[in-house]
Parts: sequence; C-alpha cells; structure tokens
Amino acid sequence: MRVTNRMLLEMVQNNISRTSERMGAIHSQLSTGKRVNVPSDDPPAAATALALRASMAENEQYLRNIESAKEWLNATEVCLQDLEDTMVQAKTLAVRAANGTWDQQQLQSMARQAEALLQQAIQIGNSTLRGDYLFSGFKIDTEPFTFSGTSVDYQGDDGSMVRTIGRGIHVTVNITGSSVFPGVFEALTTLTSSLSLGQNTTLPLAELDECIDEVSSAHGEIGAKIKRLDDTSQRYSAMQVNLASVLSRAVDLDFAEGVSELTAQETIYKAALAAAARINQTSLLDYLK
Repeated sequence: MRVTNRMLLEMVQNNISRTSERMGAIHSQLSTGKRVNVPSDDPPAAATALALRASMAENEQYLRNIESAKEWLNATEVCLQDLEDTMVQAKTLAVRAANGTWDQQQLQSMARQAEALLQQAIQIGNSTLRGDYLFSGFKIDTEPFTFSGTSVDYQGDDGSMVRTIGRGIHVTVNITGSSVFPGVFEALTTLTSSLSLGQNTTLPLAELDECIDEVSSAHGEIGAKIKRLDDTSQRYSAMQVNLASVLSRAVDLDFAEGVSELTAQETIYKAALAAAARINQTSLLDYLK
C-alpha cells in the first residue's frame, strides 16, 4: 500500500493527540498525588481501591461504636466504684454500731450517717452521661430512682443497650438499675431503720457483704468489657494502617516516576510536532528531486 503525505500527517496527528492526552493524565496524577483518579486509569487497581475503602469505612464505624461504648462503660465504672466505696462505708458503720454499747443519741447519729449513705447511693444510681441516665435501661431520659421516704422505687426498664463492634459481634454497655441497686437500697434502708430504732443487734451485716460482692462483681465485668474494647480498638487501628498502606500502593503516584514519564512524554510530543511541521513543509519539488 502506498503511504501518502496525508496518511503520514494523520498518523503523526494521532500520535500528538495520544501523547497530549497522556501528558494531561500525568499532570492530573501529579496534581492529585494519585495514579488512579478514575476507574479507566487502571480498572483492577480501581476495583481493589474500592474494596479497600469499603473495608476501611466499615472499620471506622466499628471504631466509633467502640469509642461510644467505652465512654458509657467508663462512666458506669466510675459509678460502680463510688457505689462500692459507699457500701464499704456502710459496712464499716454497721460493724462499728454492732460491736459497741451505744446510747440512743449515738445510734441516731449513726442512723443519719446511714441515711446519708442511702442518699449517696440514690444519687449514684441517678448518674447521667451527656444528660442520659446510665441505669434506666432504654428510658435514658427518665430518672431511674425516686425515694418515697421509706423505699426506693425504680422508674426505668430492663433494656440492654448494645453496640456492634464487628460483624456479628455485639457488646452490652449498660447495667440496668434493677440488676444491682435494689439489694443496695434495701440493705441501706434496713441499716438506717435499725439504727433509728436503736436495734444495733439486728443490723444487715450479711446483706451488706452480699451487696459489696455483687457490686464488685459488676464492676469487674465492666472492667473486662473495657479491656476487651481497648484490645479490639487497637486491632482495628492496626488494620486501618495496613489497609491504608495497601491502598497507597494501589493508587498513589510515585512522584519521581511521574515526573520522569512526563519528561519523556514531553520529548515525544515535541518530536511529533517537529515531524508534523516537516511533513507540512514538503512540496512538489521535494518529490521531483
């Protein structure tokens, strides 16, 4: 087939167009720092990047859930520690009252101390986090405990607040007021009543011990959950770093390589322009020589 000047010129123009497009793509890569800006740049790498970003977004949501859970659990842990301290004080008071010969006035003074501990326990039970009651179950906008003067009534429910920290992995972050506090209030109410009546031989020593053990057990369970969440959070954070590294290798641009390729494409572009100019300058006399 005879190759004409027009055919040569079209070939050169096509090369100039492709080189120009490639230079534009490299400029885009250099400006964004990404080797893959649209799927057509590298379809397999784009698919890999899509999957990696989906995994990172999922992990990021789990990390947010974990932080939310830890915030609630940490607040609960502080309350249980305070409640445990309160019950230890109540037990110390009961032992002191039971092991001495006290007159009515002294027992009344101890009764007031016991009542103050009861009020302190109620206050702990009505603790909030960001305006939400910690021990009301699902009824986070309802104060869980009210004191009628003779008994403490629970106004919450038994709802379990659950956070998802992985695929199919859930953790309950709350303790309902009906699970730990009733025994506490009953023991403190009995202690207050017995001391008020001067009955220091029938104090609820065993009940107070049971309450301390129960609160301590709940405290330990909360601590174990916090530890589990800390470990899970560290694992997800490490995974995020690894996924980010893989994503970078898939789509990020090697700047030195990008600049080198741009220089090469510019050289090719200039050569193609020179070739096109030379073809355009060819005249009939050139063919007659």
